[in-house]
Amino acid sequence: MKESTFINLGATNHGKSKREENDYYATEPIAGKLLLEIEPDLNNIWECACGEGHLAKVFDEAEKLGKATDLINRGYGTVEDFLINTNPYHNGDIVTNPPYKYAQQFVENALERVDTGRYVCMFLRVLFLESQSRKKLFTTQPPKTVYVFIIFFSTHCSP
Repeated sequence: MKESTFINLGATNHGKSKREENDYYATEPIAGKLLLEIEPDLNNIWECACGEGHLAKVFDEAEKLGKATDLINRGYGTVEDFLINTNPYHNGDIVTNPPYKYAQQFVENALERVDTGRYVCMFLRVLFLESQSRKKLFTTQPPKTVYVFIIFFSTHCSP
């Protein structure tokens, strides 16, 4: 059977395995620590797709977390649908790794909820920047800074 070119290129939405039903893929806590090192002014952070708290716990330990929410109760934070503007304002910064299929909606919603001068930080694949469908978003509100994190993991293999 011939494999898809997209699978060979590593495009996860074309992979052989079934994606997690709610597009939940936890972020390694080191990513939050690295972000706080390069953006130390982050404060009163709303982690709005907190999952099991991998990032939120890092922000809480640094005394930077304002609140943690998620659409699904995964044992951390409170249940809230970030994409519904029941409380449209947040007096702080928004940092999250959103479900990729809703990434653009999370970015747009976050930008609407914070004051000028506050941060919106999203952990997204670099491919997010390449989409023609986001041209309007990037034209009207271009990213101020793009950080590319490369995190290497090592494991000990037994002979």
